[in-house]
Amino acid sequence: MRWLALMVLVAGLSLAGSALARDGFIYSKGHYRFFSVPGTNNTEAFGINNLGQIVGLDQITAGYSGFVYENGQYTDITVPESVSTEALGINNHGDIVGTYTSSSGPQVGFIYSNGAYTTLNVPGSFNTDVSAINDAGEIVGTAEVFGSFGDEQVGFTYHNGVYTTFSLPGAQYTFPTSVNNVGEVIGFGGTHSYAGFAYDGTTFSSLAGFPGGINNIGLIDGTIGSSTGYIYDGSSYHTIPPSGRSGEFRGMNDSGQIVGFADSFVPEGSTWMIMIVGLGLLGTALRGRQQSADLLDTN
Repeated sequence: MRWLALMVLVAGLSLAGSALARDGFIYSKGHYRFFSVPGTNNTEAFGINNLGQIVGLDQITAGYSGFVYENGQYTDITVPESVSTEALGINNHGDIVGTYTSSSGPQVGFIYSNGAYTTLNVPGSFNTDVSAINDAGEIVGTAEVFGSFGDEQVGFTYHNGVYTTFSLPGAQYTFPTSVNNVGEVIGFGGTHSYAGFAYDGTTFSSLAGFPGGINNIGLIDGTIGSSTGYIYDGSSYHTIPPSGRSGEFRGMNDSGQIVGFADSFVPEGSTWMIMIVGLGLLGTALRGRQQSADLLDTN
């Protein structure tokens, strides 16, 4: 009986790892604060502005919804008639950019400003993914196009109605992640492997790992491997103390606050049931063993 109980309990604990969820986090001055949108099992933070407004995405089952998190309150960001919306960047004016998918069309970008959604779609692309916006309204993202590699992902900037595409030299994939107020763009790209980059509109320079955000002071944060965060000040890399979870470091504001997301293993309902049954069987087995011991006790 004990072995059966232990086997059921171990099975439940093993399955618990299969229900992967994520929590958003804010990192500031050596401390992490984790948060999650109520009623969801997945929360990912991507951008933060100088007012502390955070944007990201959450998930319950299929598809995503965007959110703004401010002063402990969540506001839903969902493009009308979309089946999935991801809010990925926010500037100091509160303009929000991201990506959405409709039931009948490709993935396209959007900007949400003054209560209105505007679609962004790079001409000639199959899909458009918008990742960040600065205070001048310059937007960066990725567009899927047909090029010399066949299917390619190129970076782009969008400003005053003009799209300009660019690619990391020799790379099939270019993924800009952030842009600051002087137009410095960071991201990562490659063909068979990926490397970080910074781009000033003319010249590319190398960055470590997967750069996530660049602020208006020029500080850059990013991730190396599955969980090691860093801050790059233009000359040196400084390791961010680990949170104890695997995750990614994304946007950063001018105060040095960094947002991102980290893994959190949460058992699903069926997994909880298996674990409860296992604990129940184990408890029954131990009670039976104690009763047998009491019967044998002659003192």
